[in-house]
Amino acid sequence: MPARPIALVRGYNAWDAFDGRSGNQGGLGLMENDQERPHRKGRKPGRKALEGIDLRKFLATLEAETIKGLKHAAIQEGKSASEILEEAAAQWLERWKAKAGKT
Repeated sequence: MPARPIALVRGYNAWDAFDGRSGNQGGLGLMENDQERPHRKGRKPGRKALEGIDLRKFLATLEAETIKGLKHAAIQEGKSASEILEEAAAQWLERWKAKAGKT
C-alpha cells in the first residue's frame, strides 16, 4: 500500500519547520528560538590560517594515554593540541633531515 500524503494546514508548507519561514503566520516557531540562543560555549574555534601559511587537517591515530597527556600539556601551556603536535612534528623533521644528510 503506498504511503498517504500528510494533510497540512492551509498556507503551511512542510518545509517551513526547517527553514524558519512560517506560512501560517506563526508556524511552529522551531527556527525562531534557535536564532535567539547565544553561540554555543565549549571548544575554541579552529585556528585561522595566517597569511602565507597553508594549514591543512591531518588525521593521526595515537594511544589514548598519549592523547590525554597531550591535551593536559596543551592546557598548561595555553596552546592547542594541534599547535603542540605541529611543533613536535617540525622538530622531528629537522632531526630526520639532519640525520639523512649525514648518510
